[in-house]
Amino acid sequence: MEVLVQELHNLPPLQIVNMLKCMKNISMHSNTLEALDKAHLIEELCEFLDLRDSPFFSDIQNQVLNALFNLCRINKTRQEIAALAGLVPHLQRFVRVSNPLKQFALPLLCEMAHAGRVCRDILWQCDALSSYLALLSDAYWQVNALEAIFVWLSDDLARIGTTLSSPKQVETLMQTFITAKSTNFEAIVTSLQKLLAICPAISAGIAKPAFMSKLCEKIGEVTDVKEKAMVRLNLVRILSSVVESVGAESRKEIVDGFGVRELVEELAMDSAVLVKGEAQKLRSVI
Repeated sequence: MEVLVQELHNLPPLQIVNMLKCMKNISMHSNTLEALDKAHLIEELCEFLDLRDSPFFSDIQNQVLNALFNLCRINKTRQEIAALAGLVPHLQRFVRVSNPLKQFALPLLCEMAHAGRVCRDILWQCDALSSYLALLSDAYWQVNALEAIFVWLSDDLARIGTTLSSPKQVETLMQTFITAKSTNFEAIVTSLQKLLAICPAISAGIAKPAFMSKLCEKIGEVTDVKEKAMVRLNLVRILSSVVESVGAESRKEIVDGFGVRELVEELAMDSAVLVKGEAQKLRSVI
């Protein structure tokens, strides 16, 4: 297999396309992936994406990205190999130009944030954080992008936190929450809660009237809705992160301006034990 992979570049263009189709088809079977990996297929495939002027390039990149998707999906080690081989800028290109291959590029790009520090360093060099932030306006991919941002932030708080706490990016995060569709809302709340909990600078920046109004509105909507206890808990935790991150004067404005005290008093008697406990802790702060 390794010899065959190494000879790919020496074939005529049309034969390259045919061989790549074979490799793609082979990669669809999970019991072949280890052998393909050991043959250094990932590195070879990434090289083909650099050959923009080659004949049949459209067909080549189609087969290559499909095969890379099969090889690297949910495998952190192979994602790191692909990142080191230069895949990240190509994934960003497919996403940026809305190429039909975007459906394969996006999952890989988002998963790479989970793949380890080496991968995340490459993502940083490629400004992939901007790619993730841009995806927050895409209802179909915003959940994946926000979770990728959180994972990256938790590993590199100083660098990622500094970027995310800028006014522009705080506004992006705020709008993601405010405009979230009902189908994505719970997942967005979960990731946002974790993100705000570890970065007080973002929590303080997001304490804007539009955000606080929507947050308190959403808490009111799910109060005492039995099946929404986890959403309620995460919303209260977001409220706690925001309230605790601001100074005394801003805290008073939030509490008085958005009926926070009344909300917290009601939540302190919630039927869900964790919600009640979180509200009681918040009550002692306000």
